Order: sequence, then structure tokens, then C-alpha cells
Amino acid sequence: SLAAWAGETITLTLRLSQQAGDPPAYVLVDEVSVGQAYPGLGVWMDGPALTEPGDAITYTLDYANQGGGLSAGTHITLTLPQGLDFLQASLSPQSATGSQIVWAPGDLAPGAAGQLTIQVLVTENAARMELLPVRADILGGTDEIELEDNWAVVDLTVRIPLYLPVIKR
Repeated sequence: SLAAWAGETITLTLRLSQQAGDPPAYVLVDEVSVGQAYPGLGVWMDGPALTEPGDAITYTLDYANQGGGLSAGTHITLTLPQGLDFLQASLSPQSATGSQIVWAPGDLAPGAAGQLTIQVLVTENAARMELLPVRADILGGTDEIELEDNWAVVDLTVRIPLYLPVIKR
């Protein structure tokens, strides 16, 4: 019964990150938990779609606990595809092993949020003209009701530099 919530206002906040030329976006809301006491972790990531070998590129990763309960032992994992090497971040990672970099922001109270700025190097052996997924995941040690926004992916394409000759007549 929603009788205890009669006359109360429910506010839904949605976030959309879209690049020019992307197909139209839409949102489906199928369930809203009123008065939940569970955490609601979310992670969002922005970064370039195109790059060239040798470029140092930056990703911005935002994270938050949008739920009503504490998220204990929260950790964020960034997984880099082959051809991208981790250089540095605005917050030192807990570990950086191979393609996985892990941060442990710890306990996140309801409404707590943070941001990481991450720099990676595009190596010479990065696959050209393929989608390379850069993925971020956020998880906590506390059960969540909804896990759909606990991950984010930015697809990167490494283009082939072309040099055309200039002919003077």
C-alpha cells in the first residue's frame, strides 16, 4: 500500500550523455521503489570516440550512490582494451594489474558522489578502425535492487593516420 506516501512528491532524476550524431535516446521507467533503504550505485563515463596511436586521452568518470541506503566497501573497476595503457588518475588506484585498474572510495552514504579523471596512452599496437570498449563498473558490498547503471562503456576507435602527398605544379 502507498497510503503512507499519500500527498508526497516523487522526483525522478535522469542523466543522459550523448554525442552529436548519436541516434535518439529514450528512457523506460518500469519500477520506482518508494522509501527504499538500499544503495543505488551508478557510474557514468565520458571520453573521446576517435584517437590516433601515440595520443594521451582523458576519461571523466562520475559515480554516485543515488539510493536511500549506505553502500559499504564500494569499489570502481576500469577495464581497458588491449592497446590502451593506464598513465595516471586524479585519485591513485588501489591496484593496477594488466588491463584492470581498481579504486576503492569506501563507504558511500546516500547522495554521496565523486569524480575521477583518468589518462591513458594509445599504444602503437592498438587495433585500428575497430571499436575498443573502455568499461567502468561500480559495486559495493551491500545488496542493491537495481544494477542497470552500475556500468558504463565508451567505445573508442583508433584511426589510421593518412598522409597524402602534395604535388606542386
